[in-house]
Amino acid sequence: MTTGSTIGSRNSSTRSARSFKPDGTEQPEKGICPLPECGRMFRDLATHMLTHRTERPEKCPIETCEYHKKGFARVYDRVRHTLTHFKGELHCGFCPPPSTDIFFGRCDIFLRHLTSVHGVEQAPLSRRSELYRTGTIKHPRRPLKGQRVATCNLCSEPFDAQGFYEHLRGCVLRQVTRT
Repeated sequence: MTTGSTIGSRNSSTRSARSFKPDGTEQPEKGICPLPECGRMFRDLATHMLTHRTERPEKCPIETCEYHKKGFARVYDRVRHTLTHFKGELHCGFCPPPSTDIFFGRCDIFLRHLTSVHGVEQAPLSRRSELYRTGTIKHPRRPLKGQRVATCNLCSEPFDAQGFYEHLRGCVLRQVTRT
């Protein structure tokens, strides 16, 4: 009985040792990887530990790709990899003439262009709902009156710059998995 209470209090003290960001969300655990062959320091140790798993459930959707069998430990890595299979051109409809002939062959380069040239806010999926709620990112994704609009050359949907940024990865992933 004493052992149970000791374990319980040890667990509760571990839980209270977690750190939180000012907005109330949990701070990822920092630390050094405990595996001797790695031993590197990470900002988010729990996420890093996924890379050491022998099972890699996130498979590339392209059957001829080596990562279709090999796989990835994290969804983020699979998505980033899958975007490299895109064979096409992405057009920036936000750049004024004569630069309307700007095309991008890679999704990641186009996304970087949208953030650096057109002032798009980069926000991870986990924070988007909070940013919509606070008005940092305007909702809905479809353009509002008076906003500059561009049409996605893959699906022909119109978006403002922020909406286009949020739409693009998913649209490119759909294109890659269709072909």
